Amino acid sequence: MLASKHTPWRRLQGISFGMYSAEELKKLSVKSITNPRYVDSLGNPSANGLYDLALGPADSKEVCSTCVQDFSNCSGHLGHIELPLTVYNPLLFDKLYLLLRGSCLNCHMLTCPRAAIHLLVCQLRVLEVGALQAVYELERILSRFLEETANPSAFEIQEELEEYTSKILQNNLLGSQGAHVKNVCESRSRLIAYFWKTHMTAKRCPHCKTGRSVIRKEHNSKLTITYPVTAHKKSGQKDAEPSEGVPVAPGIEEALMGKRGYLTPSSAQEHLFAIWKNEGFFLNYLFSGLDDIGMESSFNPSMFFLDFIVVPPSRYRPVNRLGDQMFTNGQTVNLQAVMKDAVLIRKLLALMAQEQKLPCEVTELTTDKENDSSVAIDRSFLSMLPGQSLTDKLYNIWIRLQSHVNIVFDSEMDKLMMEKYPGIRQILEKKEGLFRKHMMGKRVDYAARSVICPDMYINTNEIGIPMVFATKLTYPQPVTPWNVQELRQAVINGPNVHPGASMVINEDGSRTALSAVDATQREAVAKQLLTPATGAPKPQGTKIVCRHVKNGDILLLNRQPTLHRPSIQAHRAHILPEEKVLRLHYANCKAYNADFDGDEMNAHFPQSELGRAEAYVLACTDQQYLVPKDGQPLAGLIQDHMVSGANMTIRGCFFTREQYMELVYRGLTDKVGRVKLFPPAILKPFPLWTGKQVIGRIAVSVYSKKK
Repeated sequence: MLASKHTPWRRLQGISFGMYSAEELKKLSVKSITNPRYVDSLGNPSANGLYDLALGPADSKEVCSTCVQDFSNCSGHLGHIELPLTVYNPLLFDKLYLLLRGSCLNCHMLTCPRAAIHLLVCQLRVLEVGALQAVYELERILSRFLEETANPSAFEIQEELEEYTSKILQNNLLGSQGAHVKNVCESRSRLIAYFWKTHMTAKRCPHCKTGRSVIRKEHNSKLTITYPVTAHKKSGQKDAEPSEGVPVAPGIEEALMGKRGYLTPSSAQEHLFAIWKNEGFFLNYLFSGLDDIGMESSFNPSMFFLDFIVVPPSRYRPVNRLGDQMFTNGQTVNLQAVMKDAVLIRKLLALMAQEQKLPCEVTELTTDKENDSSVAIDRSFLSMLPGQSLTDKLYNIWIRLQSHVNIVFDSEMDKLMMEKYPGIRQILEKKEGLFRKHMMGKRVDYAARSVICPDMYINTNEIGIPMVFATKLTYPQPVTPWNVQELRQAVINGPNVHPGASMVINEDGSRTALSAVDATQREAVAKQLLTPATGAPKPQGTKIVCRHVKNGDILLLNRQPTLHRPSIQAHRAHILPEEKVLRLHYANCKAYNADFDGDEMNAHFPQSELGRAEAYVLACTDQQYLVPKDGQPLAGLIQDHMVSGANMTIRGCFFTREQYMELVYRGLTDKVGRVKLFPPAILKPFPLWTGKQVIGRIAVSVYSKKK
């Protein structure tokens, strides 16, 4: 029972974007996906596969095993793929690279000057309250302090900057609202970018005085490290010279003499946690844009790495079927490649554990069963892996796993792989992405576009539609006993004969496309329009016929550029069989800024009764009288009308009976009933009417109609 009858209204204060932590994603996941095969030999979803029914049904024939709902009611559930080895997070790989490049692998500290760190922290703090001018004042304070004090310590610099920063924070009146001003946000981004570029490239660590190791990234999938020529080894360590490709753990300095090696994700993660322990007070400000503003939590360094990958629900990765053939979704192919690599890595780890050749970094990842030397492991898969030794094979397949994980997020991150499917980034961005293509309405269905030409004989609230548009634009009309005869005839006519139909939507949502050549199929579908659907559970609702545009249907007309509200108005359709262009009345030229010199206009066909009602009543051309900008008349006469009216009513302008009748008829095309004509102004030698009599006759009829 509800505590109150009405839910109180709440005003939206703001919106923020954040990142899910690993624990939150684990809670959202309903299934661990372990089977690389997503369908069995019969085409049914495999258990623990990428189309497991726990992730939701992929089509209308299945039922979700998690919420026991059908395709229409289940929105899908997340799954996850456990990775046998840690990989870099592709979304934060560039930031991780910059952070590792600007840190010392020996003492796990940032190599930038301490003055720059304390200055940036104070600047970011004052920007949180919108004090933009204080940013420049802090720079002047630091510059003056460094000039007046010889060799100041980091503590003295921090105290000097903290004194002014505390004063700004105490006298602040705007609070956190000032941080969302555009200039403040741009200043924050500019300061952080300048810090990365200027202060994170020191040649030698200022803390332990060791040379900086050079870290480079290759193909966004691996990091290579080159140690300085002179290095010191830790006590108790033997001299060693690792070969190319051997990973190096942080904190171990040996006489490498410029040797190179791979910086594996496990080593980078260990080093990054050590950096965060020493420099966390500063890094939490530097990466403040990545945490959730609404939560009282700081950015977690573990987000730079991935231990598992989230699997989207099955309905967003549908399998396309064409006859007996199946075409897998690109997302599923990318995830399947990750799973295949994970299976090979697990086999290789088990084999290396059996032979005791597992590197120290991944020893803890093996299970007790894998460490049991009595377990026999198939070695035939080794021929599939590049490399000579088992260690080389492990690092090569590790890098390949990283590449496939990158492709899941962004297919452009791997430039070497030719055959690849779009990643999540490609699905979202650019013209073909979900936002621009589907949410922003740049490309819409049920629309037409053509050149416009004038037509003085069409009504001001009408638009002349070519037959090619009338047969392509359709409206979903529900079948009822009152319109079934009309819709049956439309179905029989088919998609090419007007007025016809192109498709029938059944009660369960399935669609039946009407054949243009098979009249028997159309007749069979027409006879079953009122026949109830069968099957369990029995679908509710009625069938829907997608019929053609017919005379009187409402259309929204738009001419670009859309500079004011009347640039989109509603017109009634008037089908013109022999035309190829849209025909528009002269009176609408001002609203659309149209001059018929090759202008094009868009026609949109509303697809719901609510949209049609709003178009008929609110947006109709006859209801738009004034320009919203300044209240000037909107629809009215143009220059042609004024010139013609002046010439028609000038003294000495006469018309014969045929001309007079034609002009009066064209001016009163929508009048119902008889029209009483004026007697001729001149009787001999033959009857003649003046232009004023034409205008007068039309004006009297229009006035009497309004009364």
